[in-house]
Amino acid sequence: MAETIKKKTRYITAACECRYPWLTTPDTKFKAEGKYRVELLMSMEQLTALAKEVMPDVNEQKAKVQKGEFANWKLVWPVKDEINDETEKPTGRKIIMFEQNAKITRGNGQVDALHVVVVDSKNKPVPADVKLGTGSVLKIAFKVRVVESKITKDIRIKFHPMAAQIISLVEWKQDFGFEEEDGYTADGNGFDEPATTSGLDDFPFGSEEPPSQTITPSVSEVETLRNGAQVKAWQEYKAAFPGPVDAMNAGFKNCFEAYFPGKTKEQIGIGQWRQFVSDKFKRPATEAEFDPEGTFKADELPI
Repeated sequence: MAETIKKKTRYITAACECRYPWLTTPDTKFKAEGKYRVELLMSMEQLTALAKEVMPDVNEQKAKVQKGEFANWKLVWPVKDEINDETEKPTGRKIIMFEQNAKITRGNGQVDALHVVVVDSKNKPVPADVKLGTGSVLKIAFKVRVVESKITKDIRIKFHPMAAQIISLVEWKQDFGFEEEDGYTADGNGFDEPATTSGLDDFPFGSEEPPSQTITPSVSEVETLRNGAQVKAWQEYKAAFPGPVDAMNAGFKNCFEAYFPGKTKEQIGIGQWRQFVSDKFKRPATEAEFDPEGTFKADELPI
């Protein structure tokens, strides 16, 4: 008898604050064809409820993937701690990552363009020119996919966004840190796309090189900070993926080349190293945090 494959189920999150939403247009910073992505900030209670809901789907797909050479690879959830910038300690909230390639190539070679449907609180389509920004409150409709990663040698759970409902909108706009002053006004012709700020590391978008500065740190100061950021990235990788030295060296190199295609370490700024660490190596919730009721098996959790 032919195997019956369960049709993928669509899930809907609770309404949560978001970070770095690329849902109306894809992010092309690291992938030429683009990727739709967003991060939701959830309480531990919200995350636990969501995990319990998707677990049957995860287990069914995992059984098809986690076998043979992948049998002992650990399962990694798209979850990490939110870190307070000042204290560098977890805030108690969890960051849930959703992403979907803007284009997919099917087995027959056909390339399909995908998109994420975005609606308002009344389920009316949102115009494409709405600039959805960090701090907006969203619900995400998504599908679950479980795949093996030969780069990091683990089994990864992917949350693919299908649609988003905007409960509360915070429109994205560039913030230079200036306060309003009495003086010249441009009558609405201000700084829509200022060329001199497109590469600042603190901006959530943009990949250009930083602009020249009138006052800059010395070369030795910059190198010291950059070297420290590189060392931090390596330490975080070893903590997240311990193993033989040769394997860790190869794994770190593969992760770096996948995240910064065509770049050398000397071309990576301090802010980029920090984002690399945050995106790739911050350890997700522990088993006790993720599953306070002990309903999941240890090897099913990202610990």
